[in-house]
Amino acid sequence: MLSAWVCQRKMAAAYGVDGLGRTTVVAHFRRCLLFGGSQAGSRGAPDGGCLEDRTRQRTQFGIGGQSVTRSLSNGDNSLNDVVIYTDGACKGNPGPGGWGALLRSPDGSEKELFGGEMGTTNNRMEMMAVIQALTVLKRPCSVTLHLDSQYVLKGITEWLVGWKAKGWKTAAKQPVKNVDLWQQLDHLVANGGHKIDWRWVKGHAGDPGNERADALANLGVDAALRK
Repeated sequence: MLSAWVCQRKMAAAYGVDGLGRTTVVAHFRRCLLFGGSQAGSRGAPDGGCLEDRTRQRTQFGIGGQSVTRSLSNGDNSLNDVVIYTDGACKGNPGPGGWGALLRSPDGSEKELFGGEMGTTNNRMEMMAVIQALTVLKRPCSVTLHLDSQYVLKGITEWLVGWKAKGWKTAAKQPVKNVDLWQQLDHLVANGGHKIDWRWVKGHAGDPGNERADALANLGVDAALRK
């Protein structure tokens, strides 16, 4: 177990090994900006915002799900807004990899997450970034999710329905690659109650949110290499 570390804005990182022996690292940046005190409503207090304090609740994943993208069935228009940027990185493919996510609420509050593992692929890290970002949302939200992976974007918006109808097989009747992560992502999208606007952005093209997510993903690679 590696020790946590702090910086000027109370940045803390927790390191661990999951049940599959993969190293994961989650960083909590700018806690002084994240829903502190007793503020309420749209200011992002714990009872009113989308972002979850990961220092108090562990991430849990599930599998299954029924659909790809959907709005709330009850027509709720009072969803909190959150903007997410995600990215993955891999030094070699396969090789040591990392994922990163930036979450931003309308009041400017932010949460940055990163993690990494050895012996992975870039596609898996791209997927893990989205999974981790959606997992920290503690209530149904209106999400604008920016990603530079066509693999993840087309998978979740175009290919997933067909894969599931074929028993997680491709059109060529081959097993879907990364099926464990696709099932996790499907579960989060189908059962989280979120309204998600999936937006592709070109990577390494100067988009500030994408560049920050990329930097976080590379921190995840570095953390995996330090294990």
